[in-house]
Amino acid sequence: MTSADEMGALAKAGAPYALEVAKNSGSITHMALLRDGVVWECTTKQAGSACIRRPIAEFMRNKGRVFMFRGP
Repeated sequence: MTSADEMGALAKAGAPYALEVAKNSGSITHMALLRDGVVWECTTKQAGSACIRRPIAEFMRNKGRVFMFRGP
């Protein structure tokens, strides 16, 4: 997936999703969780590194391709 709108349209309310962010080469560079339109992630190489939450659109602002997997 490449857009927040696409992810939001496919995600079912209340269901958790694992997100894997990929480079153009296809290798995974980052992982996060999505639930009810909010992305939860932990950062380590940014100012104020911590576990943060933000809307899908904000998360996708600087991402290329994201794989989305529905959890149990």
